[in-house]
Amino acid sequence: MAPPHRTCSSPATLLCIVLLGLQYVDALRSPPPRPNFLIIMADDLGIGDLGCYGNTSIRTPNIDRLAEDGVRLTQYLAAESVCTPSRAAFLTGRYPIRSGMTSGNGHRVLQWAAGAGGLPPKEITFARILQGQGYVTGLVGKWHLGLSCRTVSDLCHHPLNHGFHHFLGLPLGMMGDCAGAEPSEKRAGLERRLRGAGRALAAVAVAIAALAWGRGRGLAPACWAPWAAIALGAVAAIFEAGSYVVGGAVARYDCFLMRNATVTQQPLQLDHVTPLLLREAKDFLRR
Repeated sequence: MAPPHRTCSSPATLLCIVLLGLQYVDALRSPPPRPNFLIIMADDLGIGDLGCYGNTSIRTPNIDRLAEDGVRLTQYLAAESVCTPSRAAFLTGRYPIRSGMTSGNGHRVLQWAAGAGGLPPKEITFARILQGQGYVTGLVGKWHLGLSCRTVSDLCHHPLNHGFHHFLGLPLGMMGDCAGAEPSEKRAGLERRLRGAGRALAAVAVAIAALAWGRGRGLAPACWAPWAAIALGAVAAIFEAGSYVVGGAVARYDCFLMRNATVTQQPLQLDHVTPLLLREAKDFLRR
C-alpha cells in the first residue's frame, strides 16, 4: 500500500511564506540609501591655479587626486570672480544680481561684518532644500554673505537661517588685515583716508591760526578764529591718531570666529583657526 501524499500547506509554512513576501514588498518600497554630500568651495580661485588644469608653478596634489578619481569639468560658467556674489550664486543657483548681491559702487563684496547687507532670508539655498529632505547640513569655513539686518542679535543673514543646522567659521572672511599683514584689503585704504583728512584739517587750522595772529596785530577782525583753529586742530589730531588704531579695530571687529550663533574667538587666533576648522569638518562627517 502506497504512503499517503503530503503537501506543504501546513499553517506554519503558509505563515512563513506570507512573512517572507511582506519583507520582500517592504524592501521594494523602502527608499535606497541617500548619498552624503561634501562640497568644497574656494572663491577667487582661477582655473589656471590648479595642477589638474595644467598649472605647473603651484603644486595642488590633493585636489589633483580628487580630479583624477572623479570628474573634471571643462565647460562651465562662473557667476562672478569674487567672494560675495559668487557664493550667493553658488548657494541659490541664481544670478547674484537677482538677490541684490552685486554692487556698482566700487565694493564688489561685503566689506564689514557689522553691515546690514546680506543674502535675503527668503532666498532658497540648496542647503535649505536638502534640509527639507531630511539631511543634516553643516557649514565650516567662510560665509561672507552677511550676518544681521536691524540689530546685532537678529542674525537674519546667518547660515543657520539659510538651511544649515551647524556653522563654525568666519562670518566675513580671512583677510591680510586679520594678521596686520600685506596685502591689505581695508586697513591701508582707511589709514590713507584718515591721514589725508587729518592733514587737510590741520592745514585749515594753520590757516585760521594765521588769521587769528593777524587779528592780534589788527590785520583781521575774526574773533572766532582762535577757537576754530583749536577745534580743527583737535579734530585733525583725532584723525591722525585714528589712522594708527584702525588696523587693530578692523582685526577685532571683522576677523572673528563663530560657532552657530556664538562668537568664540575675537579677534581671530590665526595660528589655530585652520586646524580647528579641519577638525570640525572631520567631526561633522563622522556624526
